[in-house]
Amino acid sequence: MGALINLPLSVPVVAGWGVWLSAGLMLLVWARRAREANLRADAVRHVARPVAARPKSGVRPPKPAPAPVDAFGELQALLEPEPDLSAARRPGD
Repeated sequence: MGALINLPLSVPVVAGWGVWLSAGLMLLVWARRAREANLRADAVRHVARPVAARPKSGVRPPKPAPAPVDAFGELQALLEPEPDLSAARRPGD
């Protein structure tokens, strides 16, 4: 490290550092744009072709709901007396 501090800052050294830093920055910008372009391409590909998710193994589909029960109809059937068919008949019929 001491040798770098004692190095005279001449025009070729400063120009070399400038070229080195600018090339590094250009590569950094290029890599970032390429990565973002890949992410956008993947996002567009996934949105353009949706795939239905497969259910996990062991997961059963939900059972259909039972038919609704008519509680008032059942109560009415319990409270109404059944028609007595034997009382409606006459002995001569």
